[in-house]
Amino acid sequence: MATVLVQRGTLRAGDIFVAGATMGRVRAMFDYLGQRVTEVGPSSAVQILGFEEVPSAGDNFQVVEDEPKARTIVSFRQEKAKLAAQQKQRATLETLFSTLKDGQVKELALIIKADTQGSVESLVGQLERLSTDKVRVRIIHSAAGTVTENDVLLAEASKATIIGFHTKAEKKTEELAREEGVDLRFHDIIYKVTEEIEQAMVGMLDATDKETIHGQAEIRQLFKIGKTVIAGSFVTEGKVQKANKVRVKRGEEVLFEGGLKNLKRFKEDVTEVKNGLDCGISLDGFDELKEGDILEFYSREKVIATSLS
Repeated sequence: MATVLVQRGTLRAGDIFVAGATMGRVRAMFDYLGQRVTEVGPSSAVQILGFEEVPSAGDNFQVVEDEPKARTIVSFRQEKAKLAAQQKQRATLETLFSTLKDGQVKELALIIKADTQGSVESLVGQLERLSTDKVRVRIIHSAAGTVTENDVLLAEASKATIIGFHTKAEKKTEELAREEGVDLRFHDIIYKVTEEIEQAMVGMLDATDKETIHGQAEIRQLFKIGKTVIAGSFVTEGKVQKANKVRVKRGEEVLFEGGLKNLKRFKEDVTEVKNGLDCGISLDGFDELKEGDILEFYSREKVIATSLS
């Protein structure tokens, strides 16, 4: 059923019509009071029952002479739409591959089905606005109506999730989705859909490295015990922990980044030395130290994203 605004001429029950890429026969008409009518003129808005498929909002509705003419018009329009969709898909894939290569953008593929075309357009618009420069929403297919087996097969082929809004799927369609491992989700509240998709997009983001500076020490004197170089150092900021990573800096130049081999305080092995105290430090894999070098102690951890921003 669709609502039509008559702009010119008279629309009657039984008329054959085309609307966009679909057609039908006016089987019943209802006015704004919900009462059945058989004939309406210009400026009348009526609900029409008789579409073979759900039309798109904004399609032109036109009465034609007979069914063969209607089918000829619809076949031509469907073929034209199919060709345009193929060209758009090729362009989209080329753009996607280029983007993935350049910026490693992640993508969440979706198929949207809803009860009305208006709901479809609203939902698609809100979901596409969630896209960021790191993860984006790509709508594989959207249409009004129930979730069909074809939707499931398309979702399986494109690794997409199916979102049903104020609509449902037949039992055999749900069974096919389970067999093919297709994620099929149904909602009745639009913000629940966007909230769920946003959470899924956040989950696709890579964890980021967070660096924390714990302390800094200045090398005051160098000692050599066997083959090991010991840096007699003074902790000038924070604290030094044996578990920390260390960065050797000479002026603005970074000479080494790695771990500590030993941390001593008065010849005793320790795990931590605080600000204002002396200590002996040997590095794991680097001995080219000089007096005056700065040792910066830090740690890194993986931080999981909690939002798209």
